[in-house]
Amino acid sequence: MIDYRVLVAAIAFLLVLLWRFRPELSSDDARPPVRGLEAAKTDAERVDILVTAGERYAHRIGGARKASACFTRATRIAPESVDLVVRGARALKRHPRILETFLWRRLGAAPWAGPEREVARAALAELVTVYDAASRTRPRARALEQVLASLDSVAAAPPDAPPDAKDAS
Repeated sequence: MIDYRVLVAAIAFLLVLLWRFRPELSSDDARPPVRGLEAAKTDAERVDILVTAGERYAHRIGGARKASACFTRATRIAPESVDLVVRGARALKRHPRILETFLWRRLGAAPWAGPEREVARAALAELVTVYDAASRTRPRARALEQVLASLDSVAAAPPDAPPDAKDAS
């Protein structure tokens, strides 16, 4: 005899799968989000298109990697923008591994000094929140907090005076 509870559970499971992996039905979602990138005349327009596309890809099923690629391209165009790192982290927060990869790529792409220091600080702060989520990665979060603290102390320290001629001899 068939147990109807199992049959109902199987049908419910299939309905959930069909709902979750349904194709996008609206015409707005059917268009590629990066459309118009070639027509953009300024870097600000290109960044805006890429960030909007990244946010839209992040909400699609299986679109997190494309979202990360859009945010990475945008940060190459505007490397001094802290807002790009924050918006990328906000969009990719449901995908911690992809977010971690995006942030480490951002940190490795540019020096941590000068105008990009704030971008590095924002990326490190976002990495701390990613690593704080799981108990096995909390030591990494503590290490990155120490890196942030040392980055702040280096920024607050006065520049070193040039060595005297007497000290050199």
